[in-house]
Amino acid sequence: MKTIDISLTDNQFSILNEQYPITAKTSSSIGKRAEEIVKYYFGSVHPSCQFTKPKGGADLLVEWDAESIKIEIKGTDDNSVSFGKLKVSSLASHDLLKDGLPLYRVISIFNKNPKILILKYGVDFVMKPEPRWSVHAVNA
Repeated sequence: MKTIDISLTDNQFSILNEQYPITAKTSSSIGKRAEEIVKYYFGSVHPSCQFTKPKGGADLLVEWDAESIKIEIKGTDDNSVSFGKLKVSSLASHDLLKDGLPLYRVISIFNKNPKILILKYGVDFVMKPEPRWSVHAVNA
């Protein structure tokens, strides 16, 4: 597992806190904040990079020069990988991860110095199916 230390600028941190505040700790806001942190990282390494939402399951496509990478992004406010909270709900994402798509786990997302952990299926993690139940209203 590769670890990337991130040092957000005051401006970046302020923007994140405005758009995705700690008081809005929903899985959606955590996910969006994690994605923005990943974008800040790639922008610092490849200033001319472009971001798009790819079709077929990955969260982000990053393109720069003649290179590109598709990635799955999962965020947490914990300061560790927190495997117990790490879920993949899309079959398309599941299949891409098994085929080698990197998983960028952004930890400590509400801190000014979060970290990105880059995980690979079969090396850093495996995926086990879990049963889920659909909840419906009782018909009167």
